[in-house]
Amino acid sequence: MSPAVAHVGTAWSGGSLQTANDPATESRVDCWVSQSIHVAGRPDWIFVKVHTHGAPDVQAASLLGEPGRALHRALSKYNDGDRFRLHYVTAREMYNVAHAAMHGHGGDPGAYRDYTLPKPPVAS
Repeated sequence: MSPAVAHVGTAWSGGSLQTANDPATESRVDCWVSQSIHVAGRPDWIFVKVHTHGAPDVQAASLLGEPGRALHRALSKYNDGDRFRLHYVTAREMYNVAHAAMHGHGGDPGAYRDYTLPKPPVAS
């Protein structure tokens, strides 16, 4: 099955970067952003969840080699500092930013990384 599936008026592309056969291409990045996934009332904060479960040897080249660099080049157009600002966040931080949006907060989404769930404790 292709990672991107299109139907009349819709497009879907999973955010998994699990295999070398499923690299993040510029068209996939554009598809993710064009879906405009957001919290109601906060359409200016678009959420794109891209994930991998580590970088096992069989995936290393696709994540850390040229395909990984291509992903970051494709993302760069969504980080112009004016129309778009890209934030790399953990799942916990993404939850917190979404929760802040649900409560009507605006401004810099990065300010809400610890909004509801605090940082985990650090062992000393």
